[in-house]
Amino acid sequence: MCRIIFVSIVMLLCFALACSKGTADKNGTSLTYSVRITQPAAGDTVRGTLTVRATVFPLPDFVEFQFDTFPTVVDSTLPYNHSYNICEYPSGALSIRVSVYHDENEFAAERSFYFEHIDCDTITSVILNGHIYVPESRLSRNETGCIVKMDLSEMGLNEENCLGGIGYFCAALETLDISYNSLLNLDLSPLSVCSNLEYLDIRNNDIASIELSPLVSCAGLAYLDLSNNELNNIDLSSLASNTNLEILNLSRNSISGISLSPLGSCPNLLYIYLYDNSLAEIDLTPLTSCDYLQSLTLSNNELTEIDLTPLADCEFIEFLSLGGNSLSTIILSPIENWNELSTILLAGNRITSIDLSPVSGCSNLEFINIASNLLSTIDLSPLGECGKLEYISIANNQVDDIDFGDFSGCSELVTINLETNLLTELDFAFLSGCPHIETIKASNNRLTNVNLSPLSSAASLKYLDFGYNELTGIDLNPLWDISSLETIKIWYNSLDAAACAHVCDFIEAHPSCAVYTDCDCW
Repeated sequence: MCRIIFVSIVMLLCFALACSKGTADKNGTSLTYSVRITQPAAGDTVRGTLTVRATVFPLPDFVEFQFDTFPTVVDSTLPYNHSYNICEYPSGALSIRVSVYHDENEFAAERSFYFEHIDCDTITSVILNGHIYVPESRLSRNETGCIVKMDLSEMGLNEENCLGGIGYFCAALETLDISYNSLLNLDLSPLSVCSNLEYLDIRNNDIASIELSPLVSCAGLAYLDLSNNELNNIDLSSLASNTNLEILNLSRNSISGISLSPLGSCPNLLYIYLYDNSLAEIDLTPLTSCDYLQSLTLSNNELTEIDLTPLADCEFIEFLSLGGNSLSTIILSPIENWNELSTILLAGNRITSIDLSPVSGCSNLEFINIASNLLSTIDLSPLGECGKLEYISIANNQVDDIDFGDFSGCSELVTINLETNLLTELDFAFLSGCPHIETIKASNNRLTNVNLSPLSSAASLKYLDFGYNELTGIDLNPLWDISSLETIKIWYNSLDAAACAHVCDFIEAHPSCAVYTDCDCW
């Protein structure tokens, strides 16, 4: 085995040429870039695969990794990352350089590290805990024969010490899958020597508690999945050392309380999954430093309140899920600068009022669901500025008054669901500028009047549902020339004879459209 030498040089550079030129944003404000290499870390010894991760702020024109004289332009999901297969390199000191470019200015960081070449045992069978044989078909090896992936899923494992002896085989191990077994407890201490581990999957077991401290030595750990277990609490403190953690999945457990404080030391964190637990409260303050956070899922817990203020500067968040809780109010002002936000899920709470005005700045919003709450009125006009919006649902509330405003900016809107409310009339003028509208649901209201005239140019319209209302008449003429129509539901209303005659004429003229009605047209 080669002697391990630690060499670490960390530099944050602003080159003189770049600084003399200066760089500025679109408003002319001077910009200084922060370039930080988070993997390999200071003092790291790399074996097998070199994974490089870097954080850059603010967003540059492009980022270039330079290793072994070969530049690589990185186009990855933040944080920037790239992997190099260097398992056949000889042991020795190497270095990586991350260069950031903006308006012909360069900012960079460099890090030196030690690479240890490993000659792995390719003959000895993998046997864990003295008797658990792992067939070769469950192993993946690199060019030098070192195991980089071990699949222990669905092996019927039920022993707490089932990982015993893995240290002999894990010098280059990057991925370990222990999912879908019957584990009640799991001792992770054998993984303390698996310093290359990046992906650990322990989901779908029956684990009630687990000690994560052995993972402190896994500096490159990026993915940890403990979902679908029986955890009722978990101490994340050791994860403060796993600064390259990107995905943490603790969903579908029974966790009633959790401190996210250790995650404040994980600047690369992208996704946190905590849905389907028993959380009554949660403090998001530690996530303030998670600049690249893209998803926060807290649906199906027992939350009665939540403060999103700590996330106000997390401008890369794309997915916010708070549905299935007991929230009576939600203040959305912190999300007004979330330019990447595409999905808001608030259904299944007890929200009585909501101000959507902060959402008007979410230019990439595609999906918003506020169904199954206690709303009586709602102002949807702020959504009119969301040009990529495709889906809106306020179904299953008590809404009797809606301010739609002008939806002409919602050119991509496909579905609007207003069913099971207390609406008495609907004028679809707000949809006149939505050429891609396909589905309109308004059943189970108290509608006595609907104005379909603005839909005459809705060439993509496929589905209309006005069932279970109080309509005595309806004018389908605006829909006469829409060839895309597939389904119209107007049953369980009180259509008079004249209205029924009109509906029957429509049915005869549109045999390819399924019309559900109580009128006797046959």
